Amino acid sequence: MGNEGRKAVEEYNSILTVRDRLDIAELELRSEMAKQIMKYFIKVNFLVLLTVLLVFGADSFFLYWRAIDPVNRIITANVVISIIGATTLQFGAIAFLVSQWLFAKGNA
Repeated sequence: MGNEGRKAVEEYNSILTVRDRLDIAELELRSEMAKQIMKYFIKVNFLVLLTVLLVFGADSFFLYWRAIDPVNRIITANVVISIIGATTLQFGAIAFLVSQWLFAKGNA
């Protein structure tokens, strides 16, 4: 940042009150936390999808080699729907609670 940029930042900071600076810092913290929550949300969903795919692969392998009968499949449509639904519900509840904590109303 050049000299002019530093002067502009110093001038801007001189206008801000302590409350303004605290509000800006809180906004930056909440924004960073929201980004972190989204990262974990993506990771959890990816791991669930990977797990379902691995079990489906094992299921297909056993069916191909006739180690199990089609009626004894590990992965059925109900299992896939249950796993995806439960993961979505659990992580959605966690994300909701954390967002309520992070972005609580009435802090002013």
